[in-house]
Amino acid sequence: MLDLQRFKDALASAPTSVVVVTTLDAAGQPRGFTAGSFTSLSLSPPLVLVSLDRRAECHEAFEQAGHFAVSVLAPEQEALARLMATRGAEKFTGGHFAAGPHGLPLARDAVASFVCRLEQRHPGGDHTILIGAVEDVGLGGVGRAMVHFRRGFHAVGSAA
Repeated sequence: MLDLQRFKDALASAPTSVVVVTTLDAAGQPRGFTAGSFTSLSLSPPLVLVSLDRRAECHEAFEQAGHFAVSVLAPEQEALARLMATRGAEKFTGGHFAAGPHGLPLARDAVASFVCRLEQRHPGGDHTILIGAVEDVGLGGVGRAMVHFRRGFHAVGSAA
């Protein structure tokens, strides 16, 4: 039988990008989370994939949403990554976001952003896999990105 702690430790040893994923709920209120997994899925058509814990407070909003946005964070945005991962936090105060296409919150000063139409949802164990058809992208002027590796945040890329 697989040792769950060793599995978690092995997963923590695979660096992942740090992104926040946002949408609007049925009442037009912003909802979002820090994603543990985000990846490109296809170039033709342009698709991305993100997974959302089914226990997340914002899960219902993403179950009903037609669009979502992904903001790739810079090292200076570690506090935002932690805030968006905190259950019960006031996530959309403090001026961290600006309205993008479809009114979706996009993180200010993000390394990159993706605005997606929700293409498909799939169950994946204790998560829901969201597949987004990319409708728009943004590129920030930041030369460094943040990754999560062995339970800590780290900078990658050139500061110049």
